[in-house]
Amino acid sequence: MIKVSVIIPMYNVEKYIGQCVESVCGQTLRELEVICIDDGSNDATAQVVESLREKDERVSLVVQRNQGVSASRNAGLKLARGEYISFLDSDDYLKENALEILYAEAKEKELDELFYNAESFYESEELKEKQKVYEDYYERKGVYDKVCTGREMFVAMHANGEFKPSVCLQLWRREFLESCGVLFYEGIIHEDNLFTIECMAESQRTYFLNEHLYMRRVRENSIMTKEKEFLNAYGYFKVICELIAYGEKKCLNMDKIFWKAYMKRLKILSDMSVQCVRKSGEKGERGMLSLDAGEQQLFYIIVLHGAEVRDRLERRMERIQKEKDKLDEELRQLKQSRSYGIGKMVTWLPGKIKMLIRGRED
Repeated sequence: MIKVSVIIPMYNVEKYIGQCVESVCGQTLRELEVICIDDGSNDATAQVVESLREKDERVSLVVQRNQGVSASRNAGLKLARGEYISFLDSDDYLKENALEILYAEAKEKELDELFYNAESFYESEELKEKQKVYEDYYERKGVYDKVCTGREMFVAMHANGEFKPSVCLQLWRREFLESCGVLFYEGIIHEDNLFTIECMAESQRTYFLNEHLYMRRVRENSIMTKEKEFLNAYGYFKVICELIAYGEKKCLNMDKIFWKAYMKRLKILSDMSVQCVRKSGEKGERGMLSLDAGEQQLFYIIVLHGAEVRDRLERRMERIQKEKDKLDEELRQLKQSRSYGIGKMVTWLPGKIKMLIRGRED
């Protein structure tokens, strides 16, 4: 039985992919598979993995045309056969006993999803000086020591400013992901935000393990460190659009505390999108102009005037919640009414008579 499927999307990482894949093959947990999706690399990335595949049959390699990290992860999900799913970025690596610890924790607690911490390391001291923010960025210091729903975990982490949407710092039960039908939104960056929030909104059993099991590389010209541009702003914009649609669809099943944190997250994403537009300067303006008229207008409304959209959602949530409370009260009163009692008696008597008849026949 395959206990964990590790999915690694790859693009032009010949310098790092060997260490990445070897860190999985060398895990103390042996019952695993390594699914490497080459996203149209034009360097020796695929060749490095092919040489590792020849040595270890648990490694598989899929080469596709360049479609982006989301499409690569989705391709990996379709192939995964493991009991649990883990994602690993191609320039990072896992500590030797990471999957054994995570799998044991997830099995013991019967989890849908499991969060954990990472340790950052820099390629140079110069970069460390420039990007100090990442030194402990992937370390949560709050106390989340109980199994709870994903929504409760989202609220708790968000309240502490420790909601880190990186999908690489989570382990999922494969059947949970399949039952939810959650996939990565393709064609954008910052897709982790959407995937993580949707999973947390559906998870019934979530836990946080306060251990540093993942090694996160901080390097030049990665999505983390390079200058923000319109692609970043657009990614946040699409995530916001999808979260608004998801919120409108699911708001009836969202409690007020989760909804409040959900709306705060929308504001944070909107602010981040605005910052990216401003930092990208003329390129950002050209990026906005490159959108079709409908999307351009939507970007203007949702990102630059997001408060109005959030207010509309808040009012809708309050209205629906009031209607739900009213229906719940009417149902409660109905159950306590005399007619409800008579109805129960009517359905109870035939069953009781049948039992008495059977008793006599016996």
